[in-house]
Amino acid sequence: MIKNNFNTAWIVTLSLGLIGVILGLLLRVNFVQPLGFNFQYVLHAHSHTMLLGWLLSALLLLLYRQWFYRLPTLDYLLFVAMQFCVLGMLLSFPFQGYAAWSISFSSLHLVLSYALFIRLWRHSKKHPILGIIVRFAIVFHVISSIGPFSLGPLMALQMQDNPWYQQAIFFYLHFQYNGLLWFLTIALIGQKWITHPSRKALVKIGVAMATGTLLTWAHTLDFSFNHLLLNVLGFMGSALQLLAGYWLLRPIHIKKQPKAVKWLILLLVAKLIVQVLGSFPAIADLVTGNRFWLLAYLHFIFLGIFSPLIFHFYLGFKSAFFLRFYWPFFFLTEIGLLLPATFWNQIRLSQHQVILILYGLLVATWLALSFKGLKKCFRFSKI
Repeated sequence: MIKNNFNTAWIVTLSLGLIGVILGLLLRVNFVQPLGFNFQYVLHAHSHTMLLGWLLSALLLLLYRQWFYRLPTLDYLLFVAMQFCVLGMLLSFPFQGYAAWSISFSSLHLVLSYALFIRLWRHSKKHPILGIIVRFAIVFHVISSIGPFSLGPLMALQMQDNPWYQQAIFFYLHFQYNGLLWFLTIALIGQKWITHPSRKALVKIGVAMATGTLLTWAHTLDFSFNHLLLNVLGFMGSALQLLAGYWLLRPIHIKKQPKAVKWLILLLVAKLIVQVLGSFPAIADLVTGNRFWLLAYLHFIFLGIFSPLIFHFYLGFKSAFFLRFYWPFFFLTEIGLLLPATFWNQIRLSQHQVILILYGLLVATWLALSFKGLKKCFRFSKI
């Protein structure tokens, strides 16, 4: 075993998350005061760092910590190699976008992730109940990789302007955050909040959630193709996931949970309800036609559910910090994105200026959480 490898892994992961949100802040500044960089290139760096360097890595570390006192040596080395690839993407994307170096690092990260998930699959068999959910997550990771692997052939066929090129990216994102990340979250919820999880119940939840994830891919197709069948399939998948969410959360003794956990559960339910609402054409058209609403939805999932859950599980915060600082700034940021620009113009501010101010306050709370986490790592670095 490598000594203190959990602390080292968390230091790298927290640092990448911190860099990712700062890049997000720079993107918001650029709307108010152009900074001279290529916006799309920096956006690629921001999204890859947050998705792979922060969310995926942190959820994996939380899961491994439930099963191991220290990371197994090979798993640790694979994890570090994957984070090195994220660092490579972070340093190459801002300068060249999708080009030789960034594609090489992202491809290598994908290959290394296969190796790590093969290891995780084997570990999951020693946990017959929650291991089921973890294996669902791994399957969706493999499915999601079809998206990036198809980009090369699409580029070779000069189909960058074809809707299917964008759909390849959407395919990857959908099965990452509605598949891999969502099922890792379910596994952690089952481990942390459900006292005596039943194998039969988790299989039922897993199958329903997985079927819903496949069907809700229709939501992403709706961005490029307007057909009523897509709305119907999306509704079926969303309704199925809402039912599975009820089965998952029903055994949790919510009244005994701290307020921060109650908020997280409320947001998990809200996410499932929003998916159902997004199946109706009028709302779907509103989201697909308004970049601010789409961004609000993505922030809702990444900053409103996954990230607070990670901080809560890792730092053990009960309620005070989240209720007083993080949640208010997060919800205000969402309001800033959802309200129309004409509303903000009445107070002589552009919508971009309002979002920048509110997101800046949210980033300040993120800094506090990250430094708290880094302090914890260094405090126990000799244990």
